[in-house]
Amino acid sequence: MKKLRLLTAFAVLLILSACGPIYSVVSKASEGIREFKVVEGDLSMLKPQGRLLVYGPFDKTEQAYYIAKGEDAAQFAASFARTGFQKSELYIEKNFAQLKHTAQQMRGSDAARIKKDYGLEAEPDTILFGTLVERGPVTVVPFRAVFLTTYRLEFFDVASGASTVVEVQVKMRYEEIIPNIVEEIVRRAGHAAGQ
Repeated sequence: MKKLRLLTAFAVLLILSACGPIYSVVSKASEGIREFKVVEGDLSMLKPQGRLLVYGPFDKTEQAYYIAKGEDAAQFAASFARTGFQKSELYIEKNFAQLKHTAQQMRGSDAARIKKDYGLEAEPDTILFGTLVERGPVTVVPFRAVFLTTYRLEFFDVASGASTVVEVQVKMRYEEIIPNIVEEIVRRAGHAAGQ
């Protein structure tokens, strides 16, 4: 009888220990880009080898929080640079109270003026303004914290004053979020441009 109890306890322990990896696999299968929609404009306005200025820190709603102020913008700039699709540069507004005012000034300036006023290396073709709409941890499994994050990204064409606005929601590990969004933007911009 004692052996039967010991075997039963051992079997239950084995079943419970398998739940973590199984749950992790099921959870990982539901990760990725959940929604990607172009709300306004056309991603074909993003031309290969164009110059992209990423403006930060991104704005945020009450349903979101910063990991570190300016981190989202910095990651977008670095991710675009890594793709080789466009040359990117980052400008971080140091006075957070001036965030919207500076964005408005950029929208009303030409590329040469923007370069001069903000000490940039090159005249931007496009400016990326972002809003962090939502961020929250969804699940925490062994060695994996998965976040549900939504961005509204506005690509502002400096020459024409036109904008393309994208809303994207992802569910994945923090360090994977922005590289995956940028990869999808580049893919869709290339497809829209017939490349």
